[in-house]
Amino acid sequence: MDGDREAATPVFSRTVHGKEPLKISIDLSPTLTHAILRVVEGEKEYHTVLTLNTVDVVAAPDLDQAEKEGYSGPGWSANGTAVYTKSADGNLDRTILKFQLTDKDDRQTQSDADHLSSQLVRSLLESFELKALYPRAPAAGTPVLELMPTNAILRQVKSPGPWQDAPTAEPKLAETSHAVSITFGQSNGGANSLWLTPAQKQDGERRRVEPQVGTMVAAHADTAELAPGEGAISYIVDGALFVRRISR
Repeated sequence: MDGDREAATPVFSRTVHGKEPLKISIDLSPTLTHAILRVVEGEKEYHTVLTLNTVDVVAAPDLDQAEKEGYSGPGWSANGTAVYTKSADGNLDRTILKFQLTDKDDRQTQSDADHLSSQLVRSLLESFELKALYPRAPAAGTPVLELMPTNAILRQVKSPGPWQDAPTAEPKLAETSHAVSITFGQSNGGANSLWLTPAQKQDGERRRVEPQVGTMVAAHADTAELAPGEGAISYIVDGALFVRRISR
């Protein structure tokens, strides 16, 4: 999906014959620049890689060979590249994407995707933050195989260290609705004007700063939500979705 061009480009296709389904699992770089695909066709298993700045996948025989030699991964390095290490027992670790749920009391639990549904139901009842926990590369200096995101080739290097999520920026804006009454002649109605106001984080939640000043986004909006990073705001008016970019 290309958000700038508002277009989707197919990157992988395969015609499958027989009763065995095609299974694909994807490991996505935390930098969102490349991805590793593990493909299972019946008893055949192989890797392909969506390389950096391309619109197609390429074969990755180096990964197939590394798996046969007992390397495990991927773990994600400080540079956003995939690294593989030699397992002590010679088996490849089947790393599952983990999720972290943080409730309003800062209690944390972890779950894999297969056991997440019950916790998501609970999250509807409380205020939870859902965050993906990427498998991490070993400590800096550890000998590893690093997958080059430009050509899907493995090279022997020393680990640059594990991936670290960037700290969450303190909120500076909040979306605020203001109910108003509208009278025209003998007709009465109402609207909810949408505003952007200064905000700060209090008790783990985004709260607007008093006294309330701000910029009006729309004369009426049913619902609204700020994008992560506060670069845009989306809102719905009578069933129509609007997205506006925020420039500072």
